[in-house]
Amino acid sequence: MPSYLVETYLSRTRAVEGADRERRADAAARELTESGTPVRFACSINVPADETCFFVLEAPSLPAAERAAQVAGLDPVRVVEAITSAAQGTTICRPWATQGPASVSSQQPLPRHQAVTAPGKDHP
Repeated sequence: MPSYLVETYLSRTRAVEGADRERRADAAARELTESGTPVRFACSINVPADETCFFVLEAPSLPAAERAAQVAGLDPVRVVEAITSAAQGTTICRPWATQGPASVSSQQPLPRHQAVTAPGKDHP
């Protein structure tokens, strides 16, 4: 099923609302699934410096992802299809309420202050 990135505004002064937004996104996905449109809330990614919060939804179509964002009350700036390149079994996001902002890790989550770099010429 395709993935969609829901871009929303989240003020740094209201970042505590992140966990509530996650619960609403998950509840909306479940509600739509129960009514016949399969939608799955995968995770959210908060970017405090940009006052932006992204929600990753798996849905059969763009309109289904937009509907889930609307039902969740996320007030999206935009919703676009997203293509990930994460290896199977890789954790892209971790729960907001217990871990804070998301990171990419195949084993343990990175500390919040570490950047994630891809292997390349300068990074073995």
